[in-house]
Amino acid sequence: MPLVGGYSDDKQADSEISELFNTDSVKQALGNALGSTVSEVEVLTYKVQVVAGLNYKVHCKVDGKGCHFQAFKPLPHTGRK
Repeated sequence: MPLVGGYSDDKQADSEISELFNTDSVKQALGNALGSTVSEVEVLTYKVQVVAGLNYKVHCKVDGKGCHFQAFKPLPHTGRK
C-alpha cells in the first residue's frame, strides 16, 4: 500500500496511459533528452503520485530499448499543458 503523498505501486500500462505517452510531444522530448529521433514509445509499467497534478514514473521501451522517465501532468483547471 502506498504512503499518503507517495507513489502508487507499479501498474500495467493500459490504453489510456499508452495514448498519453505515445504522442509527438513526448517523442520529441524523449528524443531531445536521448539525442536521437524517437518513433515509438511503448509504456510497460508506471507509477503515479497525486500532487498539484499527476507525477508519473514510467518504464517503457523507446524504439525497442528500455527507458525510464518522469513526467508531470497539471490539473485541468490550471490551464497548463
